[in-house]
Amino acid sequence: MRIVFLASAFALAALPATAADLTVKETVIIAQAGWAGAYAGVWGAASLQHFDIYELNIGDSVTEYHWVPTLGAFAGYNWQSNNIVYGIEGELG
Repeated sequence: MRIVFLASAFALAALPATAADLTVKETVIIAQAGWAGAYAGVWGAASLQHFDIYELNIGDSVTEYHWVPTLGAFAGYNWQSNNIVYGIEGELG
């Protein structure tokens, strides 16, 4: 058994080590993230408005609650110069 083990070890040691001699040049491409370009979007919200109305002449008070939906849109464009971002944006609500 020992002779088989030694023969296997010598046979493996005699094989050429080609894996370490490979000369493949790897090219790594790194994508640079940027802020330049156009963008657009929409937004929505809702608010609860609370009114306490007191009538001086009548002496009565009224409390009212109203849900008010709000919708809007925005659009803009950015330019990037190295680490500085310039842009313009418009919004309509």
